[in-house]
Amino acid sequence: MAINFDNSNAGVITLKPGASGTLTLVLPIADGTANQVIKTDGSGTLSFGSATIGTNAVVTALLETVTIAGTAPTATYNYDVNTQSVLLNAVNATNNWTLNVRGSGATTLNSLMAVGNSITIAHAQTVNVTTFYNSAFTIDGVAVTPKWTNATAPTNSAGTGIDMYVYTIMKTAATPTYTVFASRTNYT
Repeated sequence: MAINFDNSNAGVITLKPGASGTLTLVLPIADGTANQVIKTDGSGTLSFGSATIGTNAVVTALLETVTIAGTAPTATYNYDVNTQSVLLNAVNATNNWTLNVRGSGATTLNSLMAVGNSITIAHAQTVNVTTFYNSAFTIDGVAVTPKWTNATAPTNSAGTGIDMYVYTIMKTAATPTYTVFASRTNYT
């Protein structure tokens, strides 16, 4: 049996509890580079290649992709969640920057997230002066005001070491509307 979907024809497949057999879906990866096979065996366990996720699964030793950038952030710095979980800028900041979170250059974060989804990202920035910091935050180019730890947004950098910015983005409405929780910690 083949089931075809396109962006205008969303579909839901419901499996009867305890159903036997294997349902295999071959889905394109968001960036369109390859296909990902997702399987279920009727027990509530999903398999993605060699990885599995079960109902109430406990995840251990999760590996995340880190991008190590050899450049300082530009005035508007794009953070692509399709290719990284953590971004490390190994070159000192030379200006304040706006962090723009998106899926990729061709994909919006909005198109990747459903209402009720969240994603946590980290941006580590090497600093050597107290003046340059992440001064604004956008999602898909639209300004969002994060809720900062202790209700205090940064107004400068720590001056030495690495400033680690962590953002938890929650999509709360289809308009799209986001609630963003943010923190900055300095490591020297």
